[in-house]
Amino acid sequence: MTENKYLADDPLVVAIDSSTTSTKAIVVDAEGNIWHTAKQNIQLHTPAMDQYEHNPIRWWETSRATIGEVLSKLSPTDRSRIAAIGITPQRDSFAPFDKDGRPLRNGILWLDGRATEQIRRYGSEHINELSGKPAGVTPAIYKMAWVKEHEPEIFADAYRVMDVHGYIAWMLTGRPVSSQAAADSLGLFDIQKRDWSDELLDIAGVSREQMADLVEPSYEMGTLRKELAEERGIAEVPVIAGLGDGQAAGIGAAADPEIGFLNLSTAVNAGVDSPVYKYDKVFRTHVSGIPGNYVFEVLQSSGSYLAGWFRETLGDPKLLGAPDPALDEAASLIPPGCEGLVTLPYWNAVQSPTGTPSPEAPSSAGAAPTLAPTCTAPSSNPSDSKCATTSTRSRRAPV
Repeated sequence: MTENKYLADDPLVVAIDSSTTSTKAIVVDAEGNIWHTAKQNIQLHTPAMDQYEHNPIRWWETSRATIGEVLSKLSPTDRSRIAAIGITPQRDSFAPFDKDGRPLRNGILWLDGRATEQIRRYGSEHINELSGKPAGVTPAIYKMAWVKEHEPEIFADAYRVMDVHGYIAWMLTGRPVSSQAAADSLGLFDIQKRDWSDELLDIAGVSREQMADLVEPSYEMGTLRKELAEERGIAEVPVIAGLGDGQAAGIGAAADPEIGFLNLSTAVNAGVDSPVYKYDKVFRTHVSGIPGNYVFEVLQSSGSYLAGWFRETLGDPKLLGAPDPALDEAASLIPPGCEGLVTLPYWNAVQSPTGTPSPEAPSSAGAAPTLAPTCTAPSSNPSDSKCATTSTRSRRAPV
């Protein structure tokens, strides 16, 4: 490794981001300089229409592998400078585990839409006010109620039911613990108390004892297990409670309270931080990474997810959904406005301004309603391509 351009006595931190499509790890210094990165993909399973799952073991396997990869790029001297490990996860996703951390079923993800009946049955303004989460497909509470009704043996046998952050922290430290600003996304909090709500846990079919122990964001959850530290050649450093990826985007953008931020990821979310609690059916309220604060957030599920779906479905099949240079070049030649083509990006239902399915609104679907004969597929000669092609629509419901 070449001589470091940073101060030799600066501490280094490893950060993990385990998201819908992959897990990433970085090494960063106190000034925010990124030293090394690593990434491993996570396969998305769709066992039935509107059902989206992960093998939860992959949350840990990919975290362990990417941590190992970025640390392997450091010299022994620089590895000795690692001061902490932090976590940020995809939100709203969960899985049940036995005492040894083995999953009892696949994890159910935030974009899963199987719980329409439970949303209509339990969704209410009271739950919105208590949890900060309007009724919709995203909060885990409704999908947990689905598990309670359709797979009752799962929660009966579960030692813990963990969010992604909590499971990774458990594997790193040996403690089943999570951050308030990550576990809150499950929709099971009395958010103003920043603790589990017995009323909401009862709807979900789980007990307080089955959920993660809670730590405030930025506080220590435990130390790295000895065998993991020895395996990677670092000290038994503290593992720090992070926050959900959406809230973390605001912190990363240095958005002060009452200054909005926009995050483009698998989903698209925009938010603002506030010291005053508010709730509404048109936005979600989360625990902030700023002590005592909240994040008000609007969400559109189909961000880069929709771009990936487009590539996988309509791109070069040889690329298996990977970025397509020919498609990029053809798209770059289309003028702003795409010659009038409009896409309604509701591939995973509408999240904002109204979550669906909900007690008030039916399921919604994606569409390209202004599709016209002038729209053509990408050509071997990109200059021959016009607007994007396809009369796409969601599987969730007919247009």
